[in-house]
Amino acid sequence: MKRLYLVLIIVAIIAVTTTMTRPSVVTAIGVDIVSTYVTEPLPTEDMASKLWERALPVGVPLSGQQTTQPMNRDAAVGTMNIRSLNNGEQITFLLQWEDEVKDEGGGVVTYRDSVALQFPAGENGDPFSDFICMGIGMEGEETALIDIILWRSDFQRDIEGGLLDVKDIFPNTVVDYYPALDQPDPVTFRTAEAVGNRLASSTRSEPIERLYAEGFGSLEGRESVDATGWGQWADGQWQVIITRPLVPEDDANAPLEFGQLTSVAIASWDGDNQEVDGKKSVSSWLILEVQEERTAAGLYTTVLPGVLAFTGALILVLLVRRLVLLRR
Repeated sequence: MKRLYLVLIIVAIIAVTTTMTRPSVVTAIGVDIVSTYVTEPLPTEDMASKLWERALPVGVPLSGQQTTQPMNRDAAVGTMNIRSLNNGEQITFLLQWEDEVKDEGGGVVTYRDSVALQFPAGENGDPFSDFICMGIGMEGEETALIDIILWRSDFQRDIEGGLLDVKDIFPNTVVDYYPALDQPDPVTFRTAEAVGNRLASSTRSEPIERLYAEGFGSLEGRESVDATGWGQWADGQWQVIITRPLVPEDDANAPLEFGQLTSVAIASWDGDNQEVDGKKSVSSWLILEVQEERTAAGLYTTVLPGVLAFTGALILVLLVRRLVLLRR
């Protein structure tokens, strides 16, 4: 009888442990971020959406970029929290981090807050084993093309409040003549925009840049953004949503498929810490799994937890009954 109770106790411990650790199973098999499948439209700008509660939050450690100049000895952002959802066509990421000051740039020595997701480009596979910063390995020899989606607070400020004028940045500037921006063909007097510099565009609709790199100094922007983003700062915290299609328009972009693992890395810039270019905080490669639609639940997720819970409850009843009999 004692052996029977010992066996039952062991089974109970296994049942409770298995049931309690079910959300951590993905971590046990080496997955860092799971993009949860939902049938509803994705919350591409709604940080308060209840849908985000379905996604498992992951705290990602960041460290200062110390591979090339300009280096960042002390990471201003030490941890980035990330959640992900997908609906079979698009995937969205909610990134949250602490930042006491909202920085939107706009001056000569003022810098912006930014965050970026880095994926391996479709044409060079998936570098799970090695960390690639801007497309170059730690040893400085092998390179790989990477796909970067960059959200910028200054771009969003321009969308929300209009493009900053010289008079906005330098209110005490005195000039003899400065053309009004609303006159016919005002772009003529904005030389950067007139020659096609996308960074100077006054008509952008997304606070996003789509970039590619294959080594330091090779950063290049692309015409096709193929992504959306939106940010919100409140109470010393940034929340930024970045959304992209699972199947990209550009073959060079990273494809994301159901049931397959891929890599993603995070970088952030804190304007108040004068972070710009290579002076940033970065993560290592993280393994991302895009959860697929489940038409039929598996044995592990339905039958086994129920059986284990029932077994645990039965064992507790038997133990209580045994104790009552011993006291009589």
